Amino acid sequence: MIYQAWDPDVFIDTHVTDGADYQYVMTLIDSQKDKLHPIISKVMQQNILPTLYSEMEKSGQPMSPYVNVWGKSPEEGMEGFLEYPRFASGYSALFNAFPFVTETHMRKPFPERVDVTYQFLKVALNTCSKYGSVIQKSRKEANEFIKNQQIFPLLWSIDSTQKDSLFFRGYSTTLSTSPVTGLDRLNFDRGRPYSKYIPYFNTFKTALK
Repeated sequence: MIYQAWDPDVFIDTHVTDGADYQYVMTLIDSQKDKLHPIISKVMQQNILPTLYSEMEKSGQPMSPYVNVWGKSPEEGMEGFLEYPRFASGYSALFNAFPFVTETHMRKPFPERVDVTYQFLKVALNTCSKYGSVIQKSRKEANEFIKNQQIFPLLWSIDSTQKDSLFFRGYSTTLSTSPVTGLDRLNFDRGRPYSKYIPYFNTFKTALK
């Protein structure tokens, strides 16, 4: 396959997302930290992600982790996104790459979405240049380790006992009755923005090996 022939150190897939509404033009999926190989995950958490988020903030295009909520407001709390290999980042994680999927919001103007994607790619290239040797070294070590690994995790589940907090720029919500279904419908009020810390659950434990 093309991916295996290229065997990239860093993989970026650019997307547009829908669903919840919030102030960010872009949110980011990085392969879930407890699913990545520990050697890769350490570099990702300590070096790569802090740089990406801080540099995007400096550029005037702040990001948030992918908004993983279903039928509720992010204000109530948010879970990390567990992407299995059917997702591009989950597939590339199988090869000990550093994977990312950018998600620009469909309700933001198209020029803004293009601009923030371009800005992220520039920041990512600079970050790869800065940490290039660390990225390559960690991939080599991880690949050597798994040559003799006998047991591999196959499934993960959220650890609801491990709660963190995430600074989030969102919109307050209201409920209304849908004229189509007669059920409650969640509405995001752009006239009531907020910027505060919300509960964030991003620790997963192995469910099957």
